[in-house]
Amino acid sequence: MRKTALNLGWTRALGSGWRKDPAVPVDLPDDYISTLPRRAENPGAGSVGYFASQDAEYRKTLRIPENFDGTVFLYLDGVYEKSEIYAGSDLVFYHPYGYTPALIELSEYVRPGDNELRVTASCRHPASRWYTGGGIFREVQLYTAGKVFIRPLESFITTPDIFRDKAVVHLETVVENRTEAGEASVSMMVLDPLGTLSTELSQQIFLREGENRLSFDIPVSEPQLWDLSDPALYRLLLHVEMNGEEDEEEIPFGIRRIEIDSRNGLRLNGKTMKLRGGCIHHDNAFLGSAAFPRAEERKIEKLLEAGFNAIRTAHNPPSSALLSACDRLGMLVLTESFDCWRVGKTPMDYHREFEKWWEYDTSAMVKQARNHPSVFCYSIGNEIMEFDGTSNGVHWGKVQAEFVRSLDPTRPVTSGINMACGRPADHFKGMGYQEMAYEMAHSTGVYNGVDRWDEATKGNIANLDIAGYNYMYSRYDADREKYPDRVIMGTETMPFYVYENTQAVDRNSSVIGDFVWVAMDYMGEAGMGNVFWGKEPPSLFGFEGFPWLSCLQGDLDLTAHRRPVNYYRNIVWGQDAGIHLFVRHPKHAHEQFYGNGWHWEEVLPDWTYGPEWIGKDIAVVAYADCDLVKFYVNGEEKAEAVTERFMARAVIPYEPGFIEAVSFRDGAETGRDRIESAGEPSEIRLLPDRLEIAADGMDLSFIRAEITDREGRIVYGKDFPIHVTVNGAGTLAGLGSGYPKTPENYGTGERNSFHGSVTAAVRAGRETGEITVLFTAEGLKEASCIIRTV
Repeated sequence: MRKTALNLGWTRALGSGWRKDPAVPVDLPDDYISTLPRRAENPGAGSVGYFASQDAEYRKTLRIPENFDGTVFLYLDGVYEKSEIYAGSDLVFYHPYGYTPALIELSEYVRPGDNELRVTASCRHPASRWYTGGGIFREVQLYTAGKVFIRPLESFITTPDIFRDKAVVHLETVVENRTEAGEASVSMMVLDPLGTLSTELSQQIFLREGENRLSFDIPVSEPQLWDLSDPALYRLLLHVEMNGEEDEEEIPFGIRRIEIDSRNGLRLNGKTMKLRGGCIHHDNAFLGSAAFPRAEERKIEKLLEAGFNAIRTAHNPPSSALLSACDRLGMLVLTESFDCWRVGKTPMDYHREFEKWWEYDTSAMVKQARNHPSVFCYSIGNEIMEFDGTSNGVHWGKVQAEFVRSLDPTRPVTSGINMACGRPADHFKGMGYQEMAYEMAHSTGVYNGVDRWDEATKGNIANLDIAGYNYMYSRYDADREKYPDRVIMGTETMPFYVYENTQAVDRNSSVIGDFVWVAMDYMGEAGMGNVFWGKEPPSLFGFEGFPWLSCLQGDLDLTAHRRPVNYYRNIVWGQDAGIHLFVRHPKHAHEQFYGNGWHWEEVLPDWTYGPEWIGKDIAVVAYADCDLVKFYVNGEEKAEAVTERFMARAVIPYEPGFIEAVSFRDGAETGRDRIESAGEPSEIRLLPDRLEIAADGMDLSFIRAEITDREGRIVYGKDFPIHVTVNGAGTLAGLGSGYPKTPENYGTGERNSFHGSVTAAVRAGRETGEITVLFTAEGLKEASCIIRTV
């Protein structure tokens, strides 16, 4: 079918019914919640980052050509949530879930000329355990064809036979014939990753009236395999012609083989690998949940740079744009359906809709994902309350897993299993904070000598191809012996215990890898990763109060900048042979720090402190795979430390100037890192990720702005309100920092820097030209850059 983007030229009015604000022009994707005022009293509270609840209505004029007498579908990649879709005055479709695509036929509702589309969305909390956003936050397309057409989302490509000299591409598709039965011509062309014709086939077939399910085997010579290091993508061009009607579809796909078993682990194209994965939520921080294709692509670029080779889309299906980015860039994907089934976790979440809608939404998830070579596995849920068999949970696990396999038998099914399954209700009674935190991080599920976790979960694990263990690495060794055929995946692990998790993963072939919670900081679950100095936190599970915005658990912060934990992770994973030096603020030199396992020690690559700290103790840490680290201040050796678990620590007197950490193995230097004291802040340094973007109304350029001294050193300890002005052929899409505890609202064009930086996103208009982006702050020299739209 012909696809036409419908992302531009909408209006949006906040409110519902007769009580709506005046409509304003808006382009998609749009998250109307992200710029509303954050308040302590907002429903959802810390779970959603203290963002507001609100309804909205979108309208757009849809023009159908004169004399058109064909088929029309509307494709919505995601609307949060409880969306109602109208064509004129007709309610065409209602969709309660906010994270799966909706394909809606409009043929009987639209006429040649102008037609009004109307989409309502309702974001009402408490309905989620994390920030959701609200509105048409993913892309929209119009599909049009004649009376004979390839039905959207029904084509399914697999590559069952792969050899060095050839591969077989198997296509299953549905052609709908709304004319008389008769002969049809079907042609298929396969284009290789360079766009060169690889294979061309044509067949005459008989099409009856209505739906026709067809299948074809297409040979491909000298196949280029899709791999993480070389994500080669082919394209299949499918064309159908009959009774003067014709239709075509283009399907990107990859040729690759994934094999998984407990003895050999995970193999991609015959090569054994471990998943070095991270969980992500769907938001894009200062863009809200708006899934701009470029924002989704940048997210994957940053995660790859940070050492990840797989993501888990917790706890819902992602945008199609994100899956396409993973295909192009080489990132494996575990896509997940739900955070609850029939038993809810918040009063207004999906459990109210599950029994009626699970099949529709599971089908939408699978059909969205199954042609993407990056997708290697489906999850039917995260920490499902009835996974232990209560509320008929084993039955519901079975029907969902079987339904997924009926739609795609080529990929395994998993579920992230809660470590609390089988845990006695009074287990934590009388425990202190540290004992509780240790138990959470090292849970085995064994209580008073009885393996209650195993008893509670084995019924539903039997429904899965891979057992997803959330925070259960302490079971890996024992379960390898107890269940030698069980394939295990660490579907969530704690960042603070990356060393222990990685050791357990690497020594067990039955464990194919793990996914840290969480790869990128996200809005909501406010302050769960907070660090407490010199005192225990008041609660193991509680959220921090307003103005906390984000969880502070990510390897990357809200601007996708790497945090110290990520440098350590890559050392532990064996992906970084260097050394990375970080420093505690001297006020914490001798303090113990606490957290719940989702935290990390608060350190920075900063050696700039006031005169009151000169001569006082300061704690330093270096991450490196070596025997010994020596610390030098202004060229003079101050300490040496033996590395333990890839960390070397020392406490030394603070002196301004510079500090160096030098790593050694067997007496030979293996690396060094250096931090210099910064002077007074004076400049703003701009680092745009792209100086040229498409003039399509959708493309983005991300610009990191760093506060520096005159020598170009980042000033971490002094932050400023940064104002951004955009003129010319684009607009400011968003502005934010990594600060997890700010009362600021998005959408103002001003943001306080955090640790010396902010990041802006500039959106292209629809005309070629130049976008001038100006950053200003009182007391700093202004800075500007030009982004060209082409």
